[in-house]
Amino acid sequence: MSLVLSPPKLVLLAVHLAINTNIDSLAFLTSRHAPVLRKDLVLRILLTYLPETIKSSDYVSFLEELSTGEFADREAGDIDYTVVENLSDEDATRKLRKLHLLPLFWKDAPIDTEDDPLALFLLRRAHRVDEEAGLLTQLPDLLGPFLQYTPGIRMWMVSTLLPLLRRNYEYYPSDGIPYTLAEFHSLPDGAAVDALLSQTGVRKEGYALIGRDLRGLLVPWLHSDARWKRNEEGGAPGDDSGDGVFCPGAHQMLRKVMDLLGQDDLQALHVGADTLSAVQHLEGDDILSHKNTAFMRDDLLKQSNPLTTPSKKATHLLHALILSAYLLTRSGLPCTIKRVGDLAFVQDERDQKAEVVKLIHIVGEQAPKHDDNFWIKARKEVLWLCSWGITTSSEDSVMGAFAKVKPEVIEIEILKALLSSARYTLARSIYEDAAYNPLPAQTVQETVVAAALNAYDNASNPNRTRGGLKKCDEIINSFPKTITQTLPERRRIESLLKATHALSEYRLVLRQGEPFSPVVLRVHSDPVSIIRKVLEQNPKSYTRIQDLVGVGSNMVRAGLVDRGNKETATRAVEDQAAHIDAAEKRITAMCIEAALKEDDFETAYSYVVNRVSGRPEASRSTATVKLDDDWSWRAALQAGQYIRTARTVRPTHLGNASGNPDIRHLEQRIDCLATALRIAPPSQLQEILKTFRRCEEQLDSALKEEAAREADLDAAADMHLPGGFDAAPVAARAHKPSAATQARSSASAGKVSDDAPMSLFDLSRATARAASRNFSALSTLRQSATGKAPAPLEQASAEADGDADGGFNDGHPRARKRDQLREAAMGTLTSGVGWLIGAPAPNQQHQQTSRDD
Repeated sequence: MSLVLSPPKLVLLAVHLAINTNIDSLAFLTSRHAPVLRKDLVLRILLTYLPETIKSSDYVSFLEELSTGEFADREAGDIDYTVVENLSDEDATRKLRKLHLLPLFWKDAPIDTEDDPLALFLLRRAHRVDEEAGLLTQLPDLLGPFLQYTPGIRMWMVSTLLPLLRRNYEYYPSDGIPYTLAEFHSLPDGAAVDALLSQTGVRKEGYALIGRDLRGLLVPWLHSDARWKRNEEGGAPGDDSGDGVFCPGAHQMLRKVMDLLGQDDLQALHVGADTLSAVQHLEGDDILSHKNTAFMRDDLLKQSNPLTTPSKKATHLLHALILSAYLLTRSGLPCTIKRVGDLAFVQDERDQKAEVVKLIHIVGEQAPKHDDNFWIKARKEVLWLCSWGITTSSEDSVMGAFAKVKPEVIEIEILKALLSSARYTLARSIYEDAAYNPLPAQTVQETVVAAALNAYDNASNPNRTRGGLKKCDEIINSFPKTITQTLPERRRIESLLKATHALSEYRLVLRQGEPFSPVVLRVHSDPVSIIRKVLEQNPKSYTRIQDLVGVGSNMVRAGLVDRGNKETATRAVEDQAAHIDAAEKRITAMCIEAALKEDDFETAYSYVVNRVSGRPEASRSTATVKLDDDWSWRAALQAGQYIRTARTVRPTHLGNASGNPDIRHLEQRIDCLATALRIAPPSQLQEILKTFRRCEEQLDSALKEEAAREADLDAAADMHLPGGFDAAPVAARAHKPSAATQARSSASAGKVSDDAPMSLFDLSRATARAASRNFSALSTLRQSATGKAPAPLEQASAEADGDADGGFNDGHPRARKRDQLREAAMGTLTSGVGWLIGAPAPNQQHQQTSRDD
């Protein structure tokens, strides 16, 4: 039967065949659907669902075919497809997710498998057969065909499987040891030997089998490369035998030599490591000079070799080398006596410093969390290794494994390690409160600041009360006398922590799939732009403008904006104030844009009126930097260009504004445009004036329509008055334009006395003053009219010229051209807000004057 099965159904069918130990059908299915049933997938299915009680010989041939990829020809056989053919693809996928296949990956594998799936399967399968079924005798059949496949399999089988198999099933089957393969492999060396030889020589008749047990059990067990490697690196795990592990033979030999020479006996190795007394008989001698370096390798038996000639200097030098190697190895940095000799004789400062840094790093990793005595002892040992406890007056005479490394460098590394391990009290007692400070205050400051920033850079959570930021805060506060509140570096770090912690309250993803990490703030070329990401990813976050402005200010105070500022303290404060002001303006503009994107015009308008228009212009005459504000006027212009839609957020209160939403919106737009006109550079005035004029025309039209509707309502109300006044409606309709004009005039007068806010009145006067200052820029617009489309200013100027010419023909004196242009510009700028204070339009005033004449 041939069916087209989906991949989930194929996997489920393979699992079904493995559970029922139908190896031939599984091999046939694998050979026909190799793209789906890959080697690693099939091995995981076998590892999880193939019963451990099945004989290894039943499926070894299939494993060999999987390893080579060449399958033998098999017939389909009786494969029961009904177990999956009635399942839908959704059900098959759902069942597939519930399989929970065992992984092949093994981090602590007993051998190096190089992540080969078949080798990992053989190891895991062997352990499962032993642990689940106890069929240790089945493992040779499983592993035998693959001894040449991976060398590690052969070594593991000889050193681990074979001794345990012989011990329990061949030599002493009635007195087996109760260890699985994993347990036996993890035994310490002594315990493993005791277990293997536990029955050897117990009875008198077994004396003849001692040689057999040694050859058959102990010799294969000794073939483990991992065991020998572990012994070379410092002994078996958990073996704390002190002298029995580190340098025992060398120290015992030295004590024997000193006894033969009649010298005083030395202390035990571990006692000498605890006392760390000065090495004697080496003061004031050049035995560690460069010329003696060659004697470490050549001419060892010659009388001229000062290192091997029996003498007090030679024996005590060897004692110092042995003790140094012992201290380094015990601290976690394995080191031979020869390696210590190279460090002491070659005297390479770079090599010695690398070893010191490595040693202190290892000590920091092994240090207990709440044990200051451990650190005090470790610091004492590292400093002893620098000089072997010898005090020399000459700088040229160096004694010690780390003699070329300056003590200040070592103290700095120890201070870094103490801060990294959160041992703040101990660090303060050594480097700040002690009567003799090992490091200058300036060096301590630099080290503490660097450690705090390092903790900040390694943080993943921007919350100040957790993780790396908490550690940074603790470090910067750990030295109150050295890192004072007035220190500029401390202030910058405090501002950095405040800015980062404030950002933790928002959802922020700078890259897809990567949440915000604090180090991004320090390396970002434009950190203030991160606020824009906050506004984009957090709806309504623009309403928290004060918090966002505070974040920007702290960014500036942290030195993230003006990184190249190297000026004096006074200039730095002035420049920082300028950057803070620029950051506040920029973030305010971002919030205005975000509010408009979310159709919250009322909030955007309030920001324009209160934060852009109402901001006092601080004097920057003494600042060393001039920062152009290119954001505020653009945000005000964008608010002035916003057109109300059905999605626009409705205002919560009207105050003294018009009840007509269209008129109110147009009034607010004109306010925004007037603000943009006041703060924009001269080159942008023309564009803003165009928008201003269009908005003004829309407002005039809306006011006329409103006045007409009010007149109609009044007329309708008069018609329903008792008395029958029939002529009133006709008169009202006949004089409708005059009524509209009168309504607008009364409305304008009313606005002057009651409705007009003082800010707008002041704004009109400020606009006039700004126009006077920008008159030269407006004049250039007039002069550049040749070959271009006429601008609103030019049209207004032309109208002013026409009015002036007409007035001259009527007997009035002709106005100067300069006055005409100034009047046109002033009229254009002030007409938009003139109706708020009840001023008549210029053309109406001119017509009224003509009628009076």
